Amino acid sequence: MRSILPKAPEPPNVRLSEKCLLIYSLPGVGKTHLGSLFPKALFLPTEPGTEEMTVAACPEIRDWQTFMMYVDAIGREEHDYETIVVDTVGALYAMCHEHVCKENGWNDVDDGAHGRGWRKVKDAWTVGMNKLPHGEARGRSCSVCRAA
Repeated sequence: MRSILPKAPEPPNVRLSEKCLLIYSLPGVGKTHLGSLFPKALFLPTEPGTEEMTVAACPEIRDWQTFMMYVDAIGREEHDYETIVVDTVGALYAMCHEHVCKENGWNDVDDGAHGRGWRKVKDAWTVGMNKLPHGEARGRSCSVCRAA
């Protein structure tokens, strides 16, 4: 009988091109600039910050549906982008939260009984994040998060 167990430890995957990154720090230290240094970066900006830089950037995203429209286009359309930069992920999360509330007629996700609201936010967030490129065949994603 053939064994399905590994014979030895596998070497770690250290290829940055296959990673999803989160850049986190205080405001004004250069997170957006760092994101612009990644190969063939496309910015999905959720707040001002890229207009004084020479980068490929979609118009500022102001709601979850627009973010999903761009993410769908990234997966569907031909392009040369290797890195997708979400700047900032905190603002995007707030948009996801607002979308779930609006979709369900709630003022707050706590209005969903027994934690249902938070599960819906988690589900919507997971769908959106899983549509971002991950892995060598699809590129990398880089999210920028600012400390309060």
